[in-house]
Amino acid sequence: KKKKKKKKKKMSTNATSPSASGKRKRVHSHHGADSSRKHTQANKPKHVQKKTKKTKKTTSRVAAAVEATAPKAKKKKKKEKLTLRERKAKDKHPSSLVPLSQNWKQISKTIKAGDYSKNPRKVTVGSTYSGKEGLERKNLDRSKELAQKYAPAEPTYRLDTPLNDDHSLTKFLAIDCEMVGVGVTGERSILAEVCIVNSYGNVVYHEYVAPTEEVTDYRTHVSGVRARDLKNAKSFQVVQKEVSNIIEGRVLIGHHLMHDLKALMLSHPFHMTRDTAKYRPLQRSKGKPRSLKWLASNILNVKIQTGEHSPDQDARASLFIWRTIRKDWEARIKHSIAKSKGAGFRRGTSDTDGRTEVVV
Repeated sequence: KKKKKKKKKKMSTNATSPSASGKRKRVHSHHGADSSRKHTQANKPKHVQKKTKKTKKTTSRVAAAVEATAPKAKKKKKKEKLTLRERKAKDKHPSSLVPLSQNWKQISKTIKAGDYSKNPRKVTVGSTYSGKEGLERKNLDRSKELAQKYAPAEPTYRLDTPLNDDHSLTKFLAIDCEMVGVGVTGERSILAEVCIVNSYGNVVYHEYVAPTEEVTDYRTHVSGVRARDLKNAKSFQVVQKEVSNIIEGRVLIGHHLMHDLKALMLSHPFHMTRDTAKYRPLQRSKGKPRSLKWLASNILNVKIQTGEHSPDQDARASLFIWRTIRKDWEARIKHSIAKSKGAGFRRGTSDTDGRTEVVV
């Protein structure tokens, strides 16, 4: 114990006493942290101590300057309360915030009122079609226009019977497919029935398709397909080949053709399709498609899909809708194809409104 005490005393004397080189040694101890700091600051040379004092003064000056400028900066931010659009305009054109003309108030009043007599193209932009009620009113106006333009007083077509007895493969064919549900919940769809009709409404091809997976929902109330119909049905590969051979090089008519072609795992050129769901004059506002049931009742004056769907009736309905507005539809497509050829492109593809998207 005495030896340990002597060692400790030596250590403390070494820390305070100057060494042979004239420098002092620093001893770091966990217990007396504050005392060691005081010793080290006191043992520093004067020029080092002065430097530390100067740094303290400079830091205090900087802090004071920041405090003095901080409230002024806040005041500036409060004054400049501009929207994002105004900021962008100010950055690009500083003079853009100046009013364009002295009559701007009168112009804004006319815009709110919806007075577009000088520019008749912008009539629908006015406040008459603003909000949800305005959109509903717009859809009603459009449906009335369609009914007045195309719908006959008495039904000219009967969807139960075709126009004649010609069963040949014509240039224009209408198609409709029915699906059944597979998977745990039955939400996934696979092909169950295919029906193709020629331009006179005669059934050219009608086949049931053997399911490639276990059917969990036959959807009989909509599709009209039952388990007994799929027992001796053809395989999917055979039906796919037969349908592709029939529709090749022909114009295909239908309602939501994308779903039918997806179920068949086939593709067809867009300029060779006539989709009643994608034709712009038949759609609601914002390009939303109408149901085949609505189109049949308003354009053909015929009721369909009251119970189970029959694919031959649905195919005839889309075919006869196309026949009623055939002149306008085909004229649009011819005009757009001619335009695309004039621009030096290979072919055109039909867009949602009957125009063509150019494919290079």
